[in-house]
Amino acid sequence: MKYVDLIKNTFIGCQLTDDEIRMARKNSDLIIKHFYKGQFLHLEGEKCINLEILLVGSIVSMQIDEYGTELVINTFESYEIIAGNILFGTLPKYPLSFFSETEGTLLQVNKLFLFDLFIKRPKVLKQFLILISDRAISLGGKIRLAKRKSLRNNIMEYLYSQSLFQGSSIITLPISKTELANRFGVQRTSVSREFSRMERDGLIKLNNKAIEILNRL
Repeated sequence: MKYVDLIKNTFIGCQLTDDEIRMARKNSDLIIKHFYKGQFLHLEGEKCINLEILLVGSIVSMQIDEYGTELVINTFESYEIIAGNILFGTLPKYPLSFFSETEGTLLQVNKLFLFDLFIKRPKVLKQFLILISDRAISLGGKIRLAKRKSLRNNIMEYLYSQSLFQGSSIITLPISKTELANRFGVQRTSVSREFSRMERDGLIKLNNKAIEILNRL
């Protein structure tokens, strides 16, 4: 009964009876998938074969560059659709990697089952189109913002502003690296790696909590 209630809260489940949900699960048209914290659920370029709806937990989509730097593009919370805009494409491959920030549960929806629902239940199709359209608009804006500046540029601009505020080229970060990472939409490890690269490239010098700005970009 627990999973029936969770599924009923989705845009698909609210249009199905309890018996229809149980039958769909029995036929593997609706599959419950559990995941752990810190798990890559999909990698960029992997084929998308099912619609997924996040029931419980938190997942982020991210780009990973050749240096291993992670740029978080979007965060998914309960009852949001994952990659619904690519499922019916000619080449349905994930354009980003998907990583779990917490443990949780996904609902996987069989592609043919979903297509049949679109035909038989127009309300399901209408809500699906609304959800993927809203997500596409939000995602497009975040990707444009992410491409506008590199992580290094963002960090250096922040350090310059703190240098002016603190009146010195040697500054102390007023926030943690985790908070700094959240500000730039990346993982904490990405910020730490970039600080190390910036020191290696002669831009800054790290000394415990103090940071000395040596050169501008």
